[in-house]
Amino acid sequence: MVWTYLADYEMYFGVAFIIFGFLFTFFGRRLVGPTICFVGFLASIVLSVLIFYTMFFDLETELSQLWTVLGIGAGVGLVAGCILGCYVKIGGAVVAGWGGFVGGLLLSEVLISKFGYEWLFWLTIVICVSAAAVAGVLVFDHAIIFATAGAGAYGMMRGISFYAGHYYNEFTIA
Repeated sequence: MVWTYLADYEMYFGVAFIIFGFLFTFFGRRLVGPTICFVGFLASIVLSVLIFYTMFFDLETELSQLWTVLGIGAGVGLVAGCILGCYVKIGGAVVAGWGGFVGGLLLSEVLISKFGYEWLFWLTIVICVSAAAVAGVLVFDHAIIFATAGAGAYGMMRGISFYAGHYYNEFTIA
C-alpha cells in the first residue's frame, strides 16, 4: 500500500527526495542537528511500517490501519528526532545506522536477493545497521559524513528515479 501511494504521488515525493538528498549529501555535517532530527524521524516511520508489515499485514488489512501506524510512527518520530538532535553522539549513531540500513538494502539488492532467503535479507540489514552504528560512535565525524553522503546520494537517486524510472524498489524486487 505504501509503494502504491508513493507511485501515485511520485511527482511530489521526487522533489522532496531530491531536495533532502542534496542537503544530506552536501551539507550533512554542517547541519548535523537538523539532519539527525530528520533521520530519527524517518527511521521511526520506517521502523513502524516494517513492524506493521511483518506482524499485522495480510490481504484483509484495511488501509486505515496503515495510516494509523504511519501517524503513530510520525508522532514518535518527531519526539525521537528532537531528542536525538539534542544528544548528538547518540543521534550520530542513529544516523550512521540509517546509512548502514541504506547500504544493507543496496547490498541485499545486488547480492543477497539472488539466494532467495528472507532471513538472509534481514540478517544483512541487522549486521549493516549494527556495524554502522558502532562505527558512528567510534569515529563520529567520519561516520556522519559517510552516512549523510550515502543516504543523501541514495535520496537524490530515488528522487530522480521518480521522474526517469528504471530504479526498482528494493523492498518489492526480491
